[in-house]
Amino acid sequence: MQRSGFTGPDAEGRLQLTGQDAVFEFFAREFPRLQREWKVTLEERLERSTARQFERVEPQFEVTPSGERWFDLGVVYRSRGGDVIPPPEVQRWLRSGRSHTRLPNGKVALMDTGAVEELQAVLLDCAPRQHAEGYRISSRQAGFVAATLQQQPGWRVQAPATWNQQAAQHSGEVPLECPPLGDLESVLRPYQKEGVAWLHFLRAHGFGGILADEMGLGKTLQTLAALRFARQRQAGCRPCSSFVRRAWCSTGWPRRRGSRRTSRCCRFTGRAGTPTLRGCPRVTWW
Repeated sequence: MQRSGFTGPDAEGRLQLTGQDAVFEFFAREFPRLQREWKVTLEERLERSTARQFERVEPQFEVTPSGERWFDLGVVYRSRGGDVIPPPEVQRWLRSGRSHTRLPNGKVALMDTGAVEELQAVLLDCAPRQHAEGYRISSRQAGFVAATLQQQPGWRVQAPATWNQQAAQHSGEVPLECPPLGDLESVLRPYQKEGVAWLHFLRAHGFGGILADEMGLGKTLQTLAALRFARQRQAGCRPCSSFVRRAWCSTGWPRRRGSRRTSRCCRFTGRAGTPTLRGCPRVTWW
Protein backbone atom coordinates (compact mmCIF):
# COMPACT_ATOMS: atom_id res chain seq x y z
CA MET A 1 0.00 0.00 0.00
CA GLN A 2 2.82 2.41 0.78
CA ARG A 3 4.25 1.80 -2.70
CA SER A 4 0.91 3.06 -4.02
CA GLY A 5 1.34 6.39 -2.20
CA PHE A 6 -0.36 5.68 1.12
CA THR A 7 1.14 7.28 4.21
CA GLY A 8 0.91 6.25 7.83
CA PRO A 9 -0.25 4.36 9.69
CA ASP A 10 -1.79 6.88 12.06
CA ALA A 11 -2.54 6.33 15.74
CA GLU A 12 -5.52 4.15 14.83
CA GLY A 13 -3.50 2.03 12.38
CA ARG A 14 -5.03 3.55 9.23
CA LEU A 15 -3.18 4.40 6.01
CA GLN A 16 -4.12 7.51 4.04
CA LEU A 17 -3.93 8.38 0.34
CA THR A 18 -4.19 12.06 -0.59
CA GLY A 19 -4.29 13.88 -3.90
CA GLN A 20 -6.78 13.45 -6.75
CA ASP A 21 -4.33 11.96 -9.26
CA ALA A 22 -3.01 9.51 -6.67
CA VAL A 23 -6.56 8.34 -5.88
CA PHE A 24 -7.35 7.92 -9.59
CA GLU A 25 -4.17 5.92 -10.19
CA PHE A 26 -4.86 3.70 -7.20
CA PHE A 27 -8.37 2.79 -8.33
CA ALA A 28 -7.19 2.32 -11.92
CA ARG A 29 -4.22 0.00 -11.32
CA GLU A 30 -3.83 -1.22 -7.74
CA PHE A 31 -7.43 -1.67 -6.65
CA PRO A 32 -8.22 -4.36 -9.31
CA ARG A 33 -5.13 -6.29 -8.24
CA LEU A 34 -6.21 -6.14 -4.59
CA GLN A 35 -9.65 -7.40 -5.54
CA ARG A 36 -8.11 -10.40 -7.32
CA GLU A 37 -5.88 -11.33 -4.39
CA TRP A 38 -7.90 -10.24 -1.34
CA LYS A 39 -11.45 -9.74 -0.17
CA VAL A 40 -11.83 -5.95 -0.36
CA THR A 41 -14.77 -3.96 1.05
CA LEU A 42 -15.32 -0.25 0.41
CA GLU A 43 -16.90 2.01 3.01
CA GLU A 44 -20.50 2.69 1.95
CA ARG A 45 -20.05 6.38 1.16
CA LEU A 46 -16.84 5.73 -0.80
CA GLU A 47 -18.53 2.95 -2.73
CA ARG A 48 -21.36 5.29 -3.80
CA SER A 49 -18.89 8.01 -4.73
CA THR A 50 -16.71 5.77 -6.89
CA ALA A 51 -19.76 4.27 -8.63
CA ARG A 52 -21.04 7.77 -9.42
CA GLN A 53 -17.75 9.30 -10.60
CA PHE A 54 -15.73 6.44 -12.13
CA GLU A 55 -16.17 4.26 -15.21
CA ARG A 56 -13.71 1.47 -15.73
CA VAL A 57 -12.42 0.88 -19.25
CA GLU A 58 -11.68 -2.75 -20.10
CA PRO A 59 -10.54 -4.31 -23.37
CA GLN A 60 -13.02 -6.66 -25.00
CA PHE A 61 -11.78 -9.40 -27.30
CA GLU A 62 -13.29 -11.37 -30.15
CA VAL A 63 -11.49 -14.41 -31.52
CA THR A 64 -12.21 -15.43 -35.11
CA PRO A 65 -10.44 -18.56 -36.37
CA SER A 66 -9.79 -17.77 -40.01
CA GLY A 67 -7.85 -20.86 -41.04
CA GLU A 68 -5.92 -23.82 -39.76
CA ARG A 69 -2.73 -21.88 -39.10
CA TRP A 70 -3.90 -18.54 -37.67
CA PHE A 71 -6.73 -16.64 -35.99
CA ASP A 72 -7.85 -13.00 -35.77
CA LEU A 73 -7.96 -11.27 -32.39
CA GLY A 74 -10.17 -8.18 -32.37
CA VAL A 75 -9.69 -5.70 -29.52
CA VAL A 76 -12.09 -2.92 -28.49
CA TYR A 77 -11.62 -0.69 -25.43
CA ARG A 78 -15.03 0.10 -23.99
CA SER A 79 -16.19 1.70 -20.76
CA ARG A 80 -18.91 0.08 -18.70
CA GLY A 81 -21.17 2.91 -19.77
CA GLY A 82 -20.73 1.92 -23.43
CA ASP A 83 -18.21 4.57 -24.54
CA VAL A 84 -15.58 3.22 -26.97
CA ILE A 85 -12.05 4.53 -26.50
CA PRO A 86 -10.25 4.78 -29.88
CA PRO A 87 -6.89 2.96 -30.11
CA PRO A 88 -4.94 6.22 -30.62
CA GLU A 89 -6.37 7.51 -27.34
CA VAL A 90 -5.33 4.31 -25.58
CA GLN A 91 -1.80 4.75 -26.92
CA ARG A 92 -1.74 8.32 -25.62
CA TRP A 93 -2.66 7.01 -22.18
CA LEU A 94 0.18 4.53 -22.27
CA ARG A 95 2.74 7.09 -23.49
CA SER A 96 1.71 9.63 -20.85
CA GLY A 97 1.91 7.10 -18.01
CA ARG A 98 -1.56 8.13 -16.81
CA SER A 99 -4.32 5.61 -16.12
CA HIS A 100 -7.31 7.97 -16.22
CA THR A 101 -8.98 10.56 -18.41
CA ARG A 102 -12.21 12.56 -18.48
CA LEU A 103 -15.09 11.18 -20.57
CA PRO A 104 -17.62 13.36 -22.48
CA ASN A 105 -20.27 12.48 -19.87
CA GLY A 106 -18.11 14.08 -17.16
CA LYS A 107 -17.10 10.84 -15.48
CA VAL A 108 -13.51 9.75 -15.00
CA ALA A 109 -12.46 6.78 -17.10
CA LEU A 110 -10.03 4.43 -15.35
CA MET A 111 -7.90 1.85 -17.13
CA ASP A 112 -5.30 -0.56 -15.78
CA THR A 113 -2.58 0.56 -18.16
CA GLY A 114 -0.08 -1.81 -16.54
CA ALA A 115 -2.19 -4.80 -17.57
CA VAL A 116 -2.63 -3.34 -21.07
CA GLU A 117 1.13 -2.90 -21.41
CA GLU A 118 1.66 -6.53 -20.39
CA LEU A 119 -0.93 -7.58 -22.98
CA GLN A 120 0.84 -5.64 -25.71
CA ALA A 121 4.15 -7.25 -24.73
CA VAL A 122 2.54 -10.70 -25.03
CA LEU A 123 1.10 -9.87 -28.44
CA LEU A 124 4.50 -8.60 -29.56
CA ASP A 125 6.02 -11.94 -28.56
CA CYS A 126 3.46 -13.65 -30.80
CA ALA A 127 4.79 -11.75 -33.86
CA PRO A 128 1.29 -10.84 -35.13
CA ARG A 129 0.20 -9.11 -38.30
CA GLN A 130 -1.69 -6.01 -37.21
CA HIS A 131 -4.73 -4.78 -39.14
CA ALA A 132 -7.56 -2.29 -38.60
CA GLU A 133 -9.67 -4.60 -36.41
CA GLY A 134 -6.89 -6.15 -34.36
CA TYR A 135 -4.24 -8.81 -34.85
CA ARG A 136 -3.70 -11.92 -36.97
CA ILE A 137 -1.81 -14.49 -34.89
CA SER A 138 -0.44 -17.97 -35.51
CA SER A 139 -2.66 -20.75 -34.13
CA ARG A 140 0.37 -22.07 -32.25
CA GLN A 141 0.02 -19.09 -29.89
CA ALA A 142 -3.60 -19.85 -28.89
CA GLY A 143 -2.71 -21.24 -25.46
CA PHE A 144 -0.27 -18.40 -24.74
CA VAL A 145 -2.85 -15.73 -25.64
CA ALA A 146 -5.71 -17.45 -23.79
CA ALA A 147 -3.68 -17.85 -20.59
CA THR A 148 -2.79 -14.14 -20.69
CA LEU A 149 -6.40 -13.04 -21.15
CA GLN A 150 -7.61 -15.30 -18.34
CA GLN A 151 -5.37 -13.50 -15.84
CA GLN A 152 -7.71 -10.50 -15.95
CA PRO A 153 -11.21 -11.47 -14.72
CA GLY A 154 -12.73 -8.21 -16.00
CA TRP A 155 -11.67 -8.80 -19.60
CA ARG A 156 -14.42 -10.24 -21.77
CA VAL A 157 -13.38 -12.77 -24.42
CA GLN A 158 -15.75 -14.02 -27.11
CA ALA A 159 -14.37 -17.10 -28.84
CA PRO A 160 -15.80 -20.24 -30.47
CA ALA A 161 -15.69 -23.49 -28.55
CA THR A 162 -13.22 -25.04 -30.99
CA TRP A 163 -10.67 -22.29 -30.30
CA ASN A 164 -11.17 -22.55 -26.54
CA GLN A 165 -10.57 -26.29 -26.74
CA GLN A 166 -7.41 -25.78 -28.79
CA ALA A 167 -6.14 -23.17 -26.35
CA ALA A 168 -6.83 -25.47 -23.40
CA GLN A 169 -4.82 -28.23 -25.07
CA HIS A 170 -1.92 -25.88 -25.75
CA SER A 171 -1.84 -24.65 -22.16
CA GLY A 172 -1.95 -28.15 -20.68
CA GLU A 173 -5.43 -27.86 -19.15
CA VAL A 174 -6.74 -30.88 -21.07
CA PRO A 175 -5.15 -34.33 -20.58
CA LEU A 176 -3.34 -35.54 -23.69
CA GLU A 177 -4.45 -38.78 -25.32
CA CYS A 178 -1.81 -41.32 -26.24
CA PRO A 179 -2.05 -42.51 -29.86
CA PRO A 180 -2.59 -46.23 -30.55
CA LEU A 181 0.62 -48.14 -29.92
CA GLY A 182 -0.32 -51.56 -31.26
CA ASP A 183 1.91 -54.29 -29.83
CA LEU A 184 3.71 -51.69 -27.72
CA GLU A 185 0.64 -51.11 -25.54
CA SER A 186 1.78 -53.82 -23.16
CA VAL A 187 5.43 -52.74 -23.30
CA LEU A 188 5.30 -49.09 -22.29
CA ARG A 189 4.50 -48.07 -18.75
CA PRO A 190 1.76 -45.48 -18.04
CA TYR A 191 4.22 -42.60 -17.55
CA GLN A 192 5.96 -43.57 -20.81
CA LYS A 193 2.62 -43.45 -22.63
CA GLU A 194 2.19 -39.92 -21.28
CA GLY A 195 5.52 -39.04 -22.87
CA VAL A 196 4.43 -40.53 -26.21
CA ALA A 197 1.17 -38.55 -26.01
CA TRP A 198 3.14 -35.36 -25.40
CA LEU A 199 5.50 -36.01 -28.33
CA HIS A 200 2.51 -36.73 -30.56
CA PHE A 201 0.90 -33.48 -29.39
CA LEU A 202 4.04 -31.51 -30.24
CA ARG A 203 4.20 -32.99 -33.73
CA ALA A 204 0.49 -32.48 -34.41
CA HIS A 205 0.71 -28.75 -33.59
CA GLY A 206 4.14 -28.01 -35.00
CA PHE A 207 5.74 -27.33 -31.60
CA GLY A 208 9.26 -28.06 -30.45
CA GLY A 209 10.11 -29.62 -27.13
CA ILE A 210 12.62 -31.58 -25.07
CA LEU A 211 11.67 -34.88 -23.46
CA ALA A 212 13.69 -34.74 -20.25
CA ASP A 213 13.74 -37.26 -17.42
CA GLU A 214 16.11 -39.26 -15.22
CA MET A 215 18.39 -41.77 -16.94
CA GLY A 216 16.95 -45.21 -17.53
CA LEU A 217 13.26 -44.26 -17.53
CA GLY A 218 12.68 -44.89 -21.23
CA LYS A 219 13.06 -41.61 -23.10
CA THR A 220 14.48 -43.44 -26.11
CA LEU A 221 11.61 -45.96 -26.13
CA GLN A 222 9.04 -43.16 -25.96
CA THR A 223 10.68 -41.35 -28.86
CA LEU A 224 10.84 -44.50 -30.98
CA ALA A 225 7.19 -45.29 -30.26
CA ALA A 226 6.14 -41.77 -31.29
CA LEU A 227 8.21 -41.92 -34.49
CA ARG A 228 6.81 -45.33 -35.38
CA PHE A 229 3.25 -44.09 -34.98
CA ALA A 230 3.99 -41.05 -37.16
CA ARG A 231 5.45 -43.27 -39.87
CA GLN A 232 2.72 -45.93 -39.80
CA ARG A 233 -0.44 -43.89 -39.25
CA GLN A 234 0.12 -40.44 -40.76
CA ALA A 235 -0.01 -40.66 -44.52
CA GLY A 236 2.43 -38.39 -46.28
CA CYS A 237 4.32 -37.44 -43.13
CA ARG A 238 7.84 -36.18 -43.52
CA PRO A 239 10.65 -38.67 -42.81
CA CYS A 240 11.64 -38.93 -39.17
CA SER A 241 15.14 -39.28 -37.80
CA SER A 242 16.17 -40.61 -34.41
CA PHE A 243 19.77 -40.36 -33.25
CA VAL A 244 20.64 -42.80 -30.49
CA ARG A 245 24.01 -42.92 -28.79
CA ARG A 246 26.05 -45.94 -29.77
CA ALA A 247 26.43 -47.37 -26.26
CA TRP A 248 22.69 -48.03 -26.21
CA CYS A 249 22.02 -49.14 -29.77
CA SER A 250 25.06 -51.40 -30.08
CA THR A 251 23.98 -53.78 -27.34
CA GLY A 252 22.98 -57.16 -28.70
CA TRP A 253 24.38 -56.81 -32.22
CA PRO A 254 25.26 -60.13 -33.80
CA ARG A 255 28.93 -60.90 -33.49
CA ARG A 256 29.13 -63.00 -36.66
CA ARG A 257 31.34 -61.19 -39.15
CA GLY A 258 29.57 -60.15 -42.33
CA SER A 259 26.04 -60.23 -40.92
CA ARG A 260 23.80 -57.21 -41.29
CA ARG A 261 23.73 -55.30 -38.03
CA THR A 262 20.31 -54.97 -36.43
CA SER A 263 20.19 -52.75 -33.37
CA ARG A 264 17.85 -52.97 -30.42
CA CYS A 265 16.22 -49.80 -31.76
CA CYS A 266 15.35 -51.58 -35.00
CA ARG A 267 14.02 -54.68 -33.27
CA PHE A 268 11.93 -52.54 -30.94
CA THR A 269 10.21 -50.64 -33.77
CA GLY A 270 10.04 -53.51 -36.21
CA ARG A 271 12.45 -51.95 -38.73
CA ALA A 272 15.88 -53.24 -39.65
CA GLY A 273 18.92 -51.86 -41.38
CA THR A 274 19.51 -48.62 -39.48
CA PRO A 275 22.90 -47.32 -40.66
CA THR A 276 25.68 -46.56 -38.22
CA LEU A 277 27.47 -43.29 -38.86
CA ARG A 278 30.99 -42.71 -37.58
CA GLY A 279 33.55 -39.97 -37.99
CA CYS A 280 33.97 -37.73 -41.04
CA PRO A 281 31.97 -39.85 -43.55
CA ARG A 282 28.80 -38.84 -41.65
CA VAL A 283 28.82 -35.58 -43.59
CA THR A 284 28.01 -37.40 -46.83
CA TRP A 285 24.72 -38.61 -45.37
CA TRP A 286 23.24 -35.13 -44.69
